[in-house]
Amino acid sequence: MAAGAAFDKELEASLFASGGQAYQEVGSLVYRQVTGSCKLTTDEKTGEVRYWMKEISSDGDISTVDVIFPASPFFALFNPELLWLQMLPVMEYALNETAPGYLYTLPWAPHHLGTWPVADIKPAEQENMPRRPTCC
Repeated sequence: MAAGAAFDKELEASLFASGGQAYQEVGSLVYRQVTGSCKLTTDEKTGEVRYWMKEISSDGDISTVDVIFPASPFFALFNPELLWLQMLPVMEYALNETAPGYLYTLPWAPHHLGTWPVADIKPAEQENMPRRPTCC
């Protein structure tokens, strides 16, 4: 509790110094909104730790790439390890390390890994993610 209170105090002071009272209030809410949509887990069999993000604006997808992407600067600033732990499941899925029998061969990045709280989407059920423009 003491560590959490100290962090809150430091965060609020930094936000206030950067932009005043309104900035501090909004920044504090943003911090809680972003972290509130995430869950830290440990696999009971392997001991591997993962950090999952829930998409709260649609149907509750888990580890949605186009939600992780805009949140990534936040995690890079506050805790880069959590960003790494969010990306691991997506990368493992894309590299066919998580779903035996379902090869991910799509020409685009995975959109998400399933619907909260189960990451079990088959590659054929993925939404098409935009490709990088060929012109640039």
